[in-house]
Amino acid sequence: MPALVTKLGVHVPASDVLSIHGLETECVVGVYPRERGRPQPLSLDIDLTVDTEPAAASGKLSKAVDYDATAQALVFLLQTCRFGLLETAAHALARYLLSHPLPTQRQARVHAVRIRLVKPQALAGSAVASLTIERDASWAAVPREPCAFGSVDLILDCREASIVRLNVAPGAEVALHEHHEAHDAELALTAGLVLDGAPFPRGSRRALGRGTPRVLSNPSRRWQSVLCADSPSMPRASAAARGARPWPDDRLE
Repeated sequence: MPALVTKLGVHVPASDVLSIHGLETECVVGVYPRERGRPQPLSLDIDLTVDTEPAAASGKLSKAVDYDATAQALVFLLQTCRFGLLETAAHALARYLLSHPLPTQRQARVHAVRIRLVKPQALAGSAVASLTIERDASWAAVPREPCAFGSVDLILDCREASIVRLNVAPGAEVALHEHHEAHDAELALTAGLVLDGAPFPRGSRRALGRGTPRVLSNPSRRWQSVLCADSPSMPRASAAARGARPWPDDRLE
C-alpha cells in the first residue's frame, strides 16, 4: 500500500480511491440450464485503491488508472468467460485488476479492490441478488512465466475459463492456439500489435469461433500486451490426456 509522509515525518497510508459504478453489460452467467443458453443483465461497481500522487504531479495518463480501458477489459472478461458463479466472476475480475501490468501497458498499479456484482434477474419479484468482495494485492499472486515470445501472466485457470495476458517482446510473434472446443477472444491492451497481418490497436477486441488460427506479432520497439480469454478453459479430454484431474460437474451440489 502506498504511503504519504506528513511534515512531521509520519507515514500515513494513502487512501485514494477511483470508482466505476453502474457499469452494465449482458453476459452468460449462471449454473442452471436456462441461464447457459442466453445472456442476462449484470451490473458492476468497482472501487480501486491507488496512489494518485504520480498522476497528479506529472499530469500523465500513463501514471493513472485509465478507467475507460479498465471498463473495457472488465466487460470483455464478463462477456467472454461465460462464468457459472458470481463468485468465480468476481475473483477473476479482482485478479486481473490487481495483477502487475508491464510498464508499457501504461497503467498505474492497483493496491486493493472492492467489487460488487449485481444479477437483477436471478430472483423473482423485486428481490435483487448481488455479491461484494474486497481484496488487496497480496492476495493476487499472478505468476509471470517467461516464454519464447516474451512472457505469460496466468490470471485465471479454472473449469469455466482461462484468462492470460500475453506480453510480446519487440520483434516477436506468437501463433495463438487453435481451440476446437472453446470460444475465445483477445483484447489489445497496448498500441502496436498486429493480428493476422492487420493492425490490432489498443482497445480492439476480436472474438473467434472454434478452431480459428491466428498469429499475433509485435513489430514495434516496445513490449506489447494482449488479454486472452478462453471458455471453457480446456476440453476435459485434453486435461485427462495431460494427467490433470477432469473437473467434476458439481456446481449444482
